[in-house]
Amino acid sequence: PCERNSTVCEYFDSAKGKRVSRNYVVHLQQKIKALELQHDQMERNRTATPDLEGMVRSGGLVTLKENAETRKARRIRDHSTLESAKPTSKVYPLVSSVAAPELPSRHLTENLVDSFNRKAQFMLPTLHEPSFNRTVDNVYNGSTDAYENFVLRMVLSVSMQKLDTQYAGLADSYYLAAMPYLQKAIQRKNVGTLQCLALIAQYSMITPTRAASYWVVGLA
Repeated sequence: PCERNSTVCEYFDSAKGKRVSRNYVVHLQQKIKALELQHDQMERNRTATPDLEGMVRSGGLVTLKENAETRKARRIRDHSTLESAKPTSKVYPLVSSVAAPELPSRHLTENLVDSFNRKAQFMLPTLHEPSFNRTVDNVYNGSTDAYENFVLRMVLSVSMQKLDTQYAGLADSYYLAAMPYLQKAIQRKNVGTLQCLALIAQYSMITPTRAASYWVVGLA
């Protein structure tokens, strides 16, 4: 609508104290949709039944001399090597200047939580998983609790950051979305406070442009 009326679409980001272009918010929403599609494709690939007979048969084929098929494979490999040596045009932002306006779909969140448990929670146990699952339910049911909203958004940011570099900017947008809840979340001075600080430390270890992890650990 703004483009049709030749007007500038902006909104005021209270966390940053400045006006932000609406186009960036739309970009974040598109990245979320792309991530949802990627997860759906991964789920379909995971549940697909492999062709065991084809795998066995292809494993028994031994080529003793070069033929047209191997030459083709070599050309593909050489072409791939040349392409990988070229400077890429896909430059993804490592940080975000805008907080994510809303949570992703519940299905995507469950996949990201599962990824967090496998890649982050496994190495640095921070949350009680059954309790955190209840936290996810509460937030999606409309909870305004600062601790619950902060922890969920930090888990999403850590999980996305560990997925791929192209999602670094999107991960950082959820990190920024968590920050408004931080002060009230740590005021309780209980185990939840330590969990909040530990999540920030985890994110800092994989995002050096944010707060230094040793500083956060020392604060905890």
